[in-house]
Amino acid sequence: MTQLLSGIQWLSTELTTAAGVTVEYQRDDQKVDGTLKAIPASQRRSQMNNQGHSNNHQTKDFLFKKADLVIGGNEIEPKRGDVIVETDAAGRVHTFEVMPDKGDPEHVPHDQLHQMIRVHTKRTKVVLP
Repeated sequence: MTQLLSGIQWLSTELTTAAGVTVEYQRDDQKVDGTLKAIPASQRRSQMNNQGHSNNHQTKDFLFKKADLVIGGNEIEPKRGDVIVETDAAGRVHTFEVMPDKGDPEHVPHDQLHQMIRVHTKRTKVVLP
């Protein structure tokens, strides 16, 4: 293992510990093994569609350590239709669906050695406490 790889792995762990939130990652009826931390990244609100009509929805990116995305003992890659569930400090439960974003695939590498990935999502539901 190179010093660069070791450094990136250490940094991704420190960043996830400091800025991460606990989320659930689901694919069909399965969930990622163990406790999963993600770093909430960019958020955008879209308000107009192609015809100029209001289309209010929220998109949000999440950063994950790639090695943490494990279901049934197998590392997975995010795919369209997967679900990320996040509970905020007020107790609201936000559900996000993994999907491509503006020409990008569902996920893209966040660093040169692909230790972290950025997953694109769209909020599909909010449940109030």
